[in-house]
Amino acid sequence: MDEVSNLVIVEIATLRLAEVYGFFSQHTDLSELAHASDQLYPGLGYAARSSTEILGIMIFTLIPSLVAGETLCFISGAVHTAYRRRRVGTRLLTEVISVARKTAPRVVVVAPLPEQEEQPIVEFLNCFSFTEMDTQLYYRRELSGVADAIGQSVYDIREYKGNELHLDESVLDLYRRAYRGHLCIPEMTLESLKKRLTNFGCSLILLSDNGRLVGHAWMWIKQNECYVESLLVARSHWGTGASDALGSALLRLASKGGCRAISGAVASTNRPSRSLMERHGFQVVSSIRRFGRTYIT
Repeated sequence: MDEVSNLVIVEIATLRLAEVYGFFSQHTDLSELAHASDQLYPGLGYAARSSTEILGIMIFTLIPSLVAGETLCFISGAVHTAYRRRRVGTRLLTEVISVARKTAPRVVVVAPLPEQEEQPIVEFLNCFSFTEMDTQLYYRRELSGVADAIGQSVYDIREYKGNELHLDESVLDLYRRAYRGHLCIPEMTLESLKKRLTNFGCSLILLSDNGRLVGHAWMWIKQNECYVESLLVARSHWGTGASDALGSALLRLASKGGCRAISGAVASTNRPSRSLMERHGFQVVSSIRRFGRTYIT
């Protein structure tokens, strides 16, 4: 099909929040966003417009990678069904890639797609030489208020608020050692660690053995839902019950925080983490396939 005439690519930061939300959902009640009618979208991205109509939007996030000299670029977006196969998505993704490639010598662009995503979206990414990287399984468990009893009394476990330099450094060291060699892992620095600990609803749980940090987990609580972002245990403590102790602590804290449910994502190939989730009563509720491509400048 022919390209759309008068197509203009603009930065998403020039659009109002109501415009962006309204495009992504036909069911958005814009009256609820009246208070934000004059607020501009705060993130990175591009929109394709023809006259006054929005035809497509692509949002992206740029994050320094754990791999030195590498940037991770996570993308999401949509194109109006009537304008697919008319190079709207191509124009948007080309703009995003151009910006991302200026940030580092090596850039990994990642597109997460629901397992049931339409085949045309996969074909579109294939045109840019994206390949399937992995599948993330989303686990969820309802919280009934009953404390989980697996491995809860062996280790010293506490919520950490920060401001202890030796512990900050231990957290970073464990994070980097645990994720070395894994796909698409963001870098974490002392500055970013301190910033995260100030976020409302964010908690870092530490697990120590005889005064030595051997595990930690990040969790977020929002609107009575808890999301476990990560759970790490030092290799020296694999098979000792440390991960179960940390998992039990997360369940107790989520329940104490008034959460109705707790969830988290695990790579489909990560059998130890999947077994941990299942031992604690989690069940798979959905999955995401991640497609990506590496650009080297």
